[in-house]
Amino acid sequence: MLHENVNKEISFDDLPNYLLVLLTEKFNKLLFQKLIKILKGSEKARKFIGCSNGSFYNYINRTDFIPVNVIRKIKKLCEIKSTELNKNILQIKRMNGTPFPIKLPLNVDVIVANLVGHLFGDGHIDASGRVSYVNKNKKLIKNFQSKMKQKFNVNPATIRNKGKDDNSVEIRYCSPIGDLFLILGCIMGRKIQKKFDVPNWIMKSNKEIKSAYLRALFDDESTVSKGKSIRISLSKTNSENGLLFFDSLKKILKDLEIETNPVLRYVYKTPRLGRNRVKYELFITSRKNLENYKKMIDFEHLDKSKKLSLQIGSYKY
Repeated sequence: MLHENVNKEISFDDLPNYLLVLLTEKFNKLLFQKLIKILKGSEKARKFIGCSNGSFYNYINRTDFIPVNVIRKIKKLCEIKSTELNKNILQIKRMNGTPFPIKLPLNVDVIVANLVGHLFGDGHIDASGRVSYVNKNKKLIKNFQSKMKQKFNVNPATIRNKGKDDNSVEIRYCSPIGDLFLILGCIMGRKIQKKFDVPNWIMKSNKEIKSAYLRALFDDESTVSKGKSIRISLSKTNSENGLLFFDSLKKILKDLEIETNPVLRYVYKTPRLGRNRVKYELFITSRKNLENYKKMIDFEHLDKSKKLSLQIGSYKY
């Protein structure tokens, strides 16, 4: 995770050094004019940022995107304010990647929190920064697409069915949108192998943000049982990798007046490969806690929401 302390917005200062940016024509010109003036010549300016002659003039003429680490060096020397950079960044991309239009600062709100929750659930970020989301529930797929469009003005690069025997739909988005989610504390690669925690900014946010994050996570990963409980589970390859995350889940649920049972942990073998896995389970039980879950979080997954209402209604006064 690149940055866990995001508070309310993502700005230029949060961007990782490996990204590249395209600046507005006017600001780009003024930036390099100021750099060359301070260093008293183009050659000294080129050596200062550490690039070839060709790259230097491509940066000046905006025929190449500029690496974030280069912008940072110029920003420090020329005493450029981050607010000025935010207003003049048009696009970001990875090396050899697809440009992505962006408007900074990016407000971190309930929509973002919900998308982050899905990326802790049935979502995925690969090593190239591509985001994907897989689910059998059409409403959840549609909602994910809608929120990505609303927040980032982006449509899926691909939409496909997983296979003949699998009713799941997978939607994929081009990089570098995944890099923005990494800034927000999401996980790259296979979550089953990683140790991670609820992002710090979620933990410190208001109840609306916490609720949006949990709603998405529970939509993807929980089960509403006939035994009057909600169960969320997670499998890991290492026996210690899930404790931190589940302890944090318990804390934010408690912030929403939802008490949980102790975390269960047990080892099992995978049927196909016979490998050991560790499963963590957390249960929400009792009428009061289920009612508070319904009131404070609920589900976008309609079947789960209906089952929860039935379980609550089955209690006798």
